[in-house]
Amino acid sequence: MKKLLTLLSSLSLIGSAGTMAVSCGSKYDIKQDGNSVLVKFLTSLDGHAQLDSSDLLWELINSSGPTKRESFLLEMLQLLNVSLLANSETVMNKDEKDYNSNKDYNKGLKEALKYKWDTLQKSVDLQMQREKDTYRVKNGKSWEKEWRKMLVEKYTVYQEDTKDMDQSFLENKYKANILLSDSTNSASKAILDVLLNTDSYGVNWVSIQSVKTKLANLLDVIGDDAKFEQVYNTDKKAISQILNAQTNDTSKWVDVNLNKPSDSSSSEVSLSAADAKAKIQNIKTTYIKNDVPEDILQWQTSSSDTRKGMLSKSQLYFLNKFYETKAPLAISEITIPFATNGKFDDGLTYDDFKGDNDLSAIDATKLLATLTSNGDTNLPTPSEPGESEDDSDLDLVQVDEAGQKDNNQFWISALRDNTRVTSILSTATVKKYDKLLTLSSTDFSNTLKTVVYDYVFGNDKVKPATIDPKLKVEDLTSNVDKDALKKNFETQIITPLSRKSTDGKDFYGVLKGYNDKLMFMETDGLHIVSIDGYNKLKTYSESNESDLTQLQWFNNFHKLDDNKKVAYLSGVGVTDETDYMKHLNSGIKSDYLRYLVNSSLIGGISDAPVSFDIVSDLKKWVSLTSSTDSETYWMTSVFTYFKDITSIDTVDNFVKQLVVFGQDDPKNQHGDEVAKSLEGWTVDKITVAETNLSIAPVIRFMDKYTNWKKEVAANTTSGYPKSMINNEKFSSDTLDATVSAIWSIEKPVVSKSLAMHYISNQLGGNL
Repeated sequence: MKKLLTLLSSLSLIGSAGTMAVSCGSKYDIKQDGNSVLVKFLTSLDGHAQLDSSDLLWELINSSGPTKRESFLLEMLQLLNVSLLANSETVMNKDEKDYNSNKDYNKGLKEALKYKWDTLQKSVDLQMQREKDTYRVKNGKSWEKEWRKMLVEKYTVYQEDTKDMDQSFLENKYKANILLSDSTNSASKAILDVLLNTDSYGVNWVSIQSVKTKLANLLDVIGDDAKFEQVYNTDKKAISQILNAQTNDTSKWVDVNLNKPSDSSSSEVSLSAADAKAKIQNIKTTYIKNDVPEDILQWQTSSSDTRKGMLSKSQLYFLNKFYETKAPLAISEITIPFATNGKFDDGLTYDDFKGDNDLSAIDATKLLATLTSNGDTNLPTPSEPGESEDDSDLDLVQVDEAGQKDNNQFWISALRDNTRVTSILSTATVKKYDKLLTLSSTDFSNTLKTVVYDYVFGNDKVKPATIDPKLKVEDLTSNVDKDALKKNFETQIITPLSRKSTDGKDFYGVLKGYNDKLMFMETDGLHIVSIDGYNKLKTYSESNESDLTQLQWFNNFHKLDDNKKVAYLSGVGVTDETDYMKHLNSGIKSDYLRYLVNSSLIGGISDAPVSFDIVSDLKKWVSLTSSTDSETYWMTSVFTYFKDITSIDTVDNFVKQLVVFGQDDPKNQHGDEVAKSLEGWTVDKITVAETNLSIAPVIRFMDKYTNWKKEVAANTTSGYPKSMINNEKFSSDTLDATVSAIWSIEKPVVSKSLAMHYISNQLGGNL
């Protein structure tokens, strides 16, 4: 008979005939609230006890499935993870080479899962032993009595007291509970450790100087065959290293021993000393120009410092999910605060920024003038109202990215050194956020979030104003005409950002010379928010770089000092040889996602212009402490990940690899029918859960936006700015599609008719 739970073979969920006597009057100690009770109950059993589960199943499950079904599904997925980890060799029963062609498969994953299961079982046993030791210390000679009492209270199914308990059974139930849901030693956490915390496989690198030394040692004895052979035999891999170090083209790197039979299992190098001498005798040490792998065929997990930040395939799989679902944006900000006694609630005026003798307004205008003087006056204006979203997307791609890099240098330098701003306006603040803005963020104001996403989504009805301070830096001295200053400030800054209109036209604007710097008023002053990397948001790149080439770029990057790392990834002094933003993680097709990933490499450097870490944000999202909806979402993603890499075609078939519902027992058709019904519900729920739950951030965004509008409308302060942003894309009917079109991991397919329409609009004339 199949076991209800076994830690060594497939899991089984059955409706069995009653084969165990239960004393009169005893009851199952299960709370009748439907909250995943079935899973908690059945998965606790280790197989040597059976219960008549058919009545229990009918009691807990109605025709449409269990109550509190999200919690039920989550624990069902945890159950699947236990089976997956315990049976990884059976589930993934192909050779390693058969999986390596899968774009999401990590080299060595099969072995990593097997090792993780072995160590997890030992950790769980140790955890239970330590708890027993605690009972010994605390309760002395009566520790076993207290231990059994705890087991009965927490894990009993049919015993009423410790007299009739099956201690081995309950301890196995305790162990199963740990494997299912423990925050430290659960199977789900173990799988995530393998998928998210295991570095990419790589190679050990040999430095230029080491290769030169090896060559010099061989050339020193080139005339003495015996000595040459002796030196050669101490490091036979040196020949390949010397040959490869002469070029940085990894496609030309060779292993001189590839002439041995492909089916050879021998690790012996077949190249003779005479052949080795012939290959290197005319090479000079000056020809050695690059670090090279110790062995281009030997990949391993050591030396990970040389490839820190290079995403493994499974990390990228989940990062893609994060990107598509959360719609992340990198944000930085300069705030010009209100002057003394200035405030937001009674309406916005020049006096809110004036300060003593107009000095605050002078310095604020000077700061804006400094920013615009470093801007690019040739950048296109934001899309006109009424343009289709797709036309706007195509227009954005045309922005001169090189020009945008140049005009951002003052902003970047200010993020690295705040005094670039505070030396102009001492009260200004500069902020680089250590978290990314997402649809479900709670670390940013609702105003900022709404402004940024309205701009990125595109608003078909309202075009943000271009904010131009007009005055030049050299004109803004203490002798400036105060009346002219006031009029200019009111006309160019206050009026277009006053938040008085009913249509939202004066809610926010775009700073002149930029298409990624948004300006709006908040309760503490004037905010200038940068959407960092904005011009990469809707652009994509294809790369065919090999893993070895990727490793080479990472090795070279990690040899740089911090200042050069920051400079090159910030777009300063970039050449073809130092374009690390393009080449690091080049397998990522979305330029913006690659920007977020690669910028995270410098987030920990104190004077870098960024401080976020998208991989860290990913790991916080994919954690066992997440809220139910997000946790269930990524748990379904784990399920889908393994279904895909094992090439099992349907959810139904993959579930059958892990859990058996029912026994096809003619004596218990009733129980089998219920179990099969539960199987169908589980399969259907998993099938739709990932898609449905992926919109949870969209729903949160909509809820926050709606509540924010209500709060603003409810404010009764006289003169309070009540203008609101209204965007038809802020709708549950359209927002998900809008997000999908922008935060796509691959370039969206543009229809021929759309392309023709774009060309006609941009170039004029008929086609």
